[in-house]
Amino acid sequence: MRKAATRFVLAGVLLAGGATAQSRKQQDIDLQAAIRTQNVDGDLTGAIQQYRAIVSKYTEDRAVMAMALVHMADCYRKMGDAEAQKIYERVVRDFADQKEAVARARPNLGSTGGLSSTLVWLDREGREHPSPAPPRPYLSARLSPDGQRAAVAIGAPGGQCDIWVYDLQRATLTRLTFQGDRGFPIWAPDGQRITFRSTNVETATIFSLPADGSGPPEPLLAAGADATPTSWSPDGKLLAFHQGGPRQRNIWLWGGPEPKPFVETQFNEYGAEFSPDGRWIAYASNESGRLEIYLRPAPGVGPGKWQVSALGGTMPRWARSGQELFYLDRDRVMVVAFEGSPTVRVGVPRALLEGIAAGGDYDVSPDGKRFLFIKRAAP
Repeated sequence: MRKAATRFVLAGVLLAGGATAQSRKQQDIDLQAAIRTQNVDGDLTGAIQQYRAIVSKYTEDRAVMAMALVHMADCYRKMGDAEAQKIYERVVRDFADQKEAVARARPNLGSTGGLSSTLVWLDREGREHPSPAPPRPYLSARLSPDGQRAAVAIGAPGGQCDIWVYDLQRATLTRLTFQGDRGFPIWAPDGQRITFRSTNVETATIFSLPADGSGPPEPLLAAGADATPTSWSPDGKLLAFHQGGPRQRNIWLWGGPEPKPFVETQFNEYGAEFSPDGRWIAYASNESGRLEIYLRPAPGVGPGKWQVSALGGTMPRWARSGQELFYLDRDRVMVVAFEGSPTVRVGVPRALLEGIAAGGDYDVSPDGKRFLFIKRAAP
């Protein structure tokens, strides 16, 4: 296991203070519990619900309200959701008297004067290799199939977000959408188009557009305002997406004309990723009480289900070889060896890198030797 050369800013830090739980106010205890849900359990959606309850319940305690809002925004930011920008702006605007909360929120504002994050590479030894990408409020970043470009969602004031493409070879950043409500970009398997979600449209919420910007966005799928695309099958015939509320997201597959449920339970499942051969789908679920990574066969392959992670996990990503599956466990990049034939064999999870905190999406280079991360500026 390797330490990252530069430790990233963690999404949440436990409140300081030596008081015992018995002497702390109830609101502090509730806030600590929400932070544990966020950082220890890795359940971002569950933590968001706890932070919302704190903000609604403790309206007389502005310090606790402000800190709960900052942590809530951190959760949304890690999920690549433009809602983070709105909450950070609210803290700076409405809680100016709360210096600690404002100091944590301000670096994340998507203003032209400030900005807050860069794109960096980390190799498997934990060494950081900066990219020449300009500082921007990056919310997500996914590599093209050839690894030459990154589709990124960039935030802006007012909680707006649009899709851009960064050319890693030519060091150019090109804007593709201008509506202010576009996010969660992923690549089509041929690298010619980008699929993304509109955060504002009630119908046709999943769109597609040419990756070179030569044409306008086209509606792809009407699936409700919360539908978020996560992965295409390698042959381009099936699109995986999740939809639902904060406590219950389910995974669906669309190959036209109507989407079909792939994992539909009372739990929270999201982040489905097709394997490079299209035979397996990895995803995150909190069915055990915390988020873990699971694996199921793709439609037509057969029955089965395997738990991949052991102590929590989110954001699964496949190596292009199909022989390794990566995921995040709090501040660590974990790796698991995988064999799909002649029998399924899932290896023991091991920490590849530690001291990492992804600010939204991350991705793996085609050769599996580097990871593209969003690095947040320290508050």
